[in-house]
Amino acid sequence: MRNPFELDATKVAEYEKKYKDAVQPGLTEDVQAVGAFQRTGQYLLTIPLVGQIGLVFYLLYQSVNKRRAGSLPMNFLLAVTPQKVHAFKYRQRGYGKIKVKHEVAVWRRSDIVVAGTVDGAISTTVTFHVSEGGESQKVVCNTSKLSMNPWSARVLELLGRRASGGDGGGHAGTAPGGGAPPA
Repeated sequence: MRNPFELDATKVAEYEKKYKDAVQPGLTEDVQAVGAFQRTGQYLLTIPLVGQIGLVFYLLYQSVNKRRAGSLPMNFLLAVTPQKVHAFKYRQRGYGKIKVKHEVAVWRRSDIVVAGTVDGAISTTVTFHVSEGGESQKVVCNTSKLSMNPWSARVLELLGRRASGGDGGGHAGTAPGGGAPPA
């Protein structure tokens, strides 16, 4: 019996196309890879006790994580083209429905590199080093665990570091951006 959470090569290609089609209209270069990322610390906010601590804690926590993520939005797509890396604010609506809101950042591809990845229980923390105008900035964010997320793994691979478990093949796991894949 087939594992219902295992993505086959057809589903991986289908989602890869959906991601690329969602960001391509605003770009002049062909998109090589697109992956979904989010600020770190978002899983902690889903714990009911944390919500009861109060608004001040929530706002402070969000502020710290926004700074760590280089002021990128809560959820964003990173699209890699031959010359640039584009960040888009987006929202996932159901399975396979991706709504790209607008571009929030763009870097020359040579100015962004993956400095490290750390696998957690359900996500991978990614650290990027970004150079802009001679200044270096560290950007820390999360993505679904790379062993189950060939889309983001491909982005990291193209940015100079081979991601663990990211060979682009059929992986068991989640649909792009988290969530369970369609049956």
